[in-house]
Amino acid sequence: SPEELGAWPEVLQELQECNKRLSKGRKKRAPPEGLASPEELGALAAAGAFPVHQTTKPGIQALDLSPGGGQLIASAGGDSRVSISNWEGKRLHSLPGHSKKVLDVKFVGEGGDVLTSCSMDKSCKLWRKGGDKYSCVGTFKDHSKAVTSVSVHPSQKYLLTASEDASWCFYDVGEGLCISQVAGEEGQGGYTAASFHPDGLLWGVGGEDSLIRVWDIKSQTVAAKFDGSEGPISSLAFSENGYYMASAAQNGVRLWDLRKLKSFKTLTPWGEDYKGHTGVAFDGYGAYLGCVGSDSVKVYGVKQDWSQLAELGNLGKKGGGKCLKFGKLAQSIVVGASDHNLRIFSRP
Repeated sequence: SPEELGAWPEVLQELQECNKRLSKGRKKRAPPEGLASPEELGALAAAGAFPVHQTTKPGIQALDLSPGGGQLIASAGGDSRVSISNWEGKRLHSLPGHSKKVLDVKFVGEGGDVLTSCSMDKSCKLWRKGGDKYSCVGTFKDHSKAVTSVSVHPSQKYLLTASEDASWCFYDVGEGLCISQVAGEEGQGGYTAASFHPDGLLWGVGGEDSLIRVWDIKSQTVAAKFDGSEGPISSLAFSENGYYMASAAQNGVRLWDLRKLKSFKTLTPWGEDYKGHTGVAFDGYGAYLGCVGSDSVKVYGVKQDWSQLAELGNLGKKGGGKCLKFGKLAQSIVVGASDHNLRIFSRP
């Protein structure tokens, strides 16, 4: 347990201090200069589909952009590899090491030199760049089933993993150590998606049982539960100001007001009969929500009463949009789907 390791009090202090810094800076932020307007989002066009994974076991499960402008794109592949590409769609690195499908990937820290990934092979890995290549510098094997999600704490010092074994783990990146593993309630089913609230003290975890549990990291207890979804939660995202959470399941994309702890809207981007996978992501400022599924991406405006502002099509013959990320200032969108191609949409 973390108490035995003696590390938890220091961790708590770090979480608290990071939370203070974040809350202070976030309350009154004006929209950044150059943020894409709804019209500019509507004008985004496909820059291309780039083969960054192997064709034998296709599918891009997750994406992340390197911090500070997102010059690098990391993708988690069905081919059991992590790929790192640039915005021209050129694959710069392909990282072998996982033995099964990679389910999530995140950059850690400021420079883009450290990555973490998790996989169906029950492991989570840390990768570090030395010279001109990335090497695996640590493998965590604390879960007994597939690790479905890895989240990086805003301090960049800690990782949280969620697994189909219905537990989550808290890791110290610098020490390469599992500080805590927290089991779920008996018989609750595994975890399928997770995301940090921007204040760094709450962690949203979606499950096979259609519930979203918001965990209080400090006390390691469930602070709130959200029900009303159908089927497993496939994707989860928090808006940058911390007011809203979006979750995707078989009955569409639900929007939650975290101040009132209730759902206030359901979007059905591809109609009420669509039961396929949906991925959700907010842009870095929290002005827009992107949904990807079926054969397209749809973008909704938070300040436009969640109305649809853009639709980007052409996700290939296999369709099956899985994940998306907004580029810097929402001037571009990168998408992963059921084939091996990375799709980039940018201003023409």
